[in-house]
Amino acid sequence: MYKRHRIAGASIFVTILVVAFLLDADYSKISEAAISVVSIALAVYIGAASVILGSDFADKLKRQRDIEIKTKTSLGVLASYLRIAGFYGLATIAISAVYLLDMDFQVIQEMLVQWQYGTFWLAIIPKVLSALSCALFAVNVFFIWLILIFLINSMTKSV
Repeated sequence: MYKRHRIAGASIFVTILVVAFLLDADYSKISEAAISVVSIALAVYIGAASVILGSDFADKLKRQRDIEIKTKTSLGVLASYLRIAGFYGLATIAISAVYLLDMDFQVIQEMLVQWQYGTFWLAIIPKVLSALSCALFAVNVFFIWLILIFLINSMTKSV
């Protein structure tokens, strides 16, 4: 992955994490939509990879050295972006599914209340988890944009 994209992704993650935490964002309200968006993105990633596989375009990408990562071809860079985006996408779907399960955490709540700082953790843990989930979803949207731009740029260079 390009260094500037790692920095941008980390910046987006931290920014959304802080903003979601400060604004007390409730990820459970968008978890269903997040599953839909990320599932569609994963389908597009798989479709793009399937179309590229074995095509003349893939041969061009395989022969073309990447401008920024000299040890990889353009196809290798695209594959690494798709791999990372797929990982974040599946993580988002898994986390969103847990939010949709609507589990009863009564036992954990009772254990935390009995602990000296339990009421503090009882208030902060859901807020932190929700902010983390919002930040992860934001990184997924960033990857959707990155891969779209990468595919468009690669197509225009190869034509």
